[in-house]
Amino acid sequence: QFWNSLEEFNSIKDPVNINYNSWLIDYNKGGWQNIHFHRNSEFTGIWFLDVEEQQDQYGELHLHNPNVPSYTHGLYKQVEKLRPKTDDLIIMPAWLHHSVTPTSAKRKCFVWNGFVDPVKS
Repeated sequence: QFWNSLEEFNSIKDPVNINYNSWLIDYNKGGWQNIHFHRNSEFTGIWFLDVEEQQDQYGELHLHNPNVPSYTHGLYKQVEKLRPKTDDLIIMPAWLHHSVTPTSAKRKCFVWNGFVDPVKS
């Protein structure tokens, strides 16, 4: 389950535990990530700690639209291409496929997954 808004998340009546796992990614020049998503979690966050200047089309974070009819009919983009900078923070549903184009300079990111589990009585 993923909540459509913070308001919907805040309306949950049953107690839940929110747990996280996290890691650092230290990209060197030429570093990249193939298309992937984060299994068994509800949301993923990326905090860009240190991003050196990238050449055009290098080091882009690509968010891949899973809604095929929306882009085949020209309503939305198939891929949203982001050029993150130092201190940018991105939080997205864990099911959203994403990738990183090869970098032209160093970049360091703190990444985490959030898990929402019902409290067992």
